[in-house]
Amino acid sequence: MHVLGTFKNPPNIEYQEESAQIVPDLMIFFNEDENIEVKLNDAYYPTIHIDTSYAVKHEFISQKIKEAKSLVDALDMRKATLYKVGLMIVEYQYEFFTGGQIMPLTLKTLADEFGHNPSTISRAIANKYIACDRGTLAMKEFFTTAIDEDVSNAAIKEYLIGLVKQESRLKPLSDMKLLALIEEKFKVKMVRRTIAKYRKQLNIAGSSERKKLYQLSI
Repeated sequence: MHVLGTFKNPPNIEYQEESAQIVPDLMIFFNEDENIEVKLNDAYYPTIHIDTSYAVKHEFISQKIKEAKSLVDALDMRKATLYKVGLMIVEYQYEFFTGGQIMPLTLKTLADEFGHNPSTISRAIANKYIACDRGTLAMKEFFTTAIDEDVSNAAIKEYLIGLVKQESRLKPLSDMKLLALIEEKFKVKMVRRTIAKYRKQLNIAGSSERKKLYQLSI
């Protein structure tokens, strides 16, 4: 134990690169009147103006100014799309921002609202983040796969975590037992391998391994 106590944790900590800081693209918060607001990160998405007052009437310069204006228009459209997506996320996921769970929401649902292809929305939210009272989350996390019309996999994962936290340390719940409890709770039909997949995604060990871990912690 003395020797183990001298080891670095994690072992390669001295060689790890510092993780890049996440800069939120949108801020969602409640104002003083308890109304929810959506705001673009102005520091990350500044307003760009093109000063043409010193422009000389020349074909080359005129062409470059035209190209610059097209770029600014494209950036403004991107900002507007991102802001609209933020508003729609608030509308569909309002319960989450007030302390509830993320509800089922697909890219197609939002794409239909905008009249775009789902791939367009997917590109718009790629590597984008939202800062709110519950932390900074990737925008894609608000688009969960629906198990059925009323249940999201996020809700099932949260319930699974709760079951494991409350389970008996002498007899941990097997995947089959977890499956039965989840099906009973949410009135859905699933398969055991889905529970195993969710468990691995949540970094939860299997029942036999959890039992060993519980015994070691006594």
